[in-house]
Amino acid sequence: MMQGLVSGQTLTCHLNGRCSFDREIGGCVMPNGIYLASE
Repeated sequence: MMQGLVSGQTLTCHLNGRCSFDREIGGCVMPNGIYLASE
């Protein structure tokens, strides 16, 4: 499902400075301005 949503697009991702389980957390936006977390 995710692959079909973003296939062929360039995503813009930013880390938000927080960590969970020793991994940095961030968010990604598609070129049309839609945040992946909202899909």
